[in-house]
Parts: sequence; C-alpha cells; structure tokens
Amino acid sequence: MPVQIEGIDFSLFADRDRANLERLSFGGRVDWFERRFNRMLVGPLERLRPTGRGGHEDDLWTLLVFGTVLLSAMEALGSFCSTAASNRARFEAFVQTFMPQSYQSHLGTLWSFRNSLTHGLTVETGSFEFFDGTPVKIQDDSVAIDPDSLFRDFIFAWDAFLDAVRGAELESPIRVAFELRFADRYKVPRCSV
Repeated sequence: MPVQIEGIDFSLFADRDRANLERLSFGGRVDWFERRFNRMLVGPLERLRPTGRGGHEDDLWTLLVFGTVLLSAMEALGSFCSTAASNRARFEAFVQTFMPQSYQSHLGTLWSFRNSLTHGLTVETGSFEFFDGTPVKIQDDSVAIDPDSLFRDFIFAWDAFLDAVRGAELESPIRVAFELRFADRYKVPRCSV
C-alpha cells in the first residue's frame, strides 16, 4: 500500500521510488526514511522479538536473527549520523550519540558482539540473557545483553536520531552526514534546501 509524502505516492522501496525521491524536500526525505525504516526494520523486529523470554527453544534461535539485525541497524544508522570512514566508528557514533549512558562503557564489547553475530552467526563470548536492570553485564570474558532492554533502548535512540536530524541546522554535521548517506544509498542528488 503506497504512502503519501508531500503529495507524492511512495512504495518505500528505493528502486521504485528513486525518481520521486529527488523531488522531496529534506524534511520529506527524513519522513520517507523514517517510514521505510519502521516498515522494513522496526515492525519486523517487534514481531521477531522473542516473547517467551527464552523459555522456548525457538526464542533462542530467533534471538540470533533479532540481535544480528538490531546491532547491524545501529551501524547502518551510524552511517546516517556520521561521516566516519570505518563501520566501527559509525556504529560507535550512533551508540555514543543516541543510546543511553549504560552502553557507553561497552562500545568495544558491543562491536565484538555485533561482529560475531554478523560474520559468524554466533556469539563468541557471551549470550543474550533476559534480566532486569542494566542492559549489559560483563563477567570475566563473557558478555550478556538483555534483548528486551536493547530493543527498548534502540527504539528510544531511533526516535532521538530522527529528532536530531529533523532539528539540525543546514550545515550541521548530522544533517550533512544524513544528506550525504541518503544521496549515496538511494542514488539521488543532495537536497537543494
């Protein structure tokens, strides 16, 4: 079902929408990106998120997919808020700027956790664990991440990211990063306004 942004119908598929994406204002592009991201990632992650808190074997398997996608999304969003050259630097930029303080001292651990999931389809030194309190626990060389806290905090960070992009001054670093990445990823020229 198409969505309308600035009086134009969009499918939210980049290849289908490309001709009309360049017609959007900066605010329209942010709206398109938000709707696409919510439909492509947030909604499916909400459905995929284990509801049995690990009590069912299927929960444990879906946690691997859930975690891989969620942590990779943090890196992807980092590329829209930072012009840093490396994937790790972009991931860290998103975490440092938008995730709660409780994640700040675990940047390297989160990056390693993300890499082991993304590139090895496993968690090398740790696990997802359901617990209350702090979202990340480290004991010896093992890390435990609470998927419920991670998802909740990611949603807050996503909203904060959108607010920052929408409220950014014309030449602010986050707006420049967003425009450059949007133009590169969706093959459209940068906004003129």
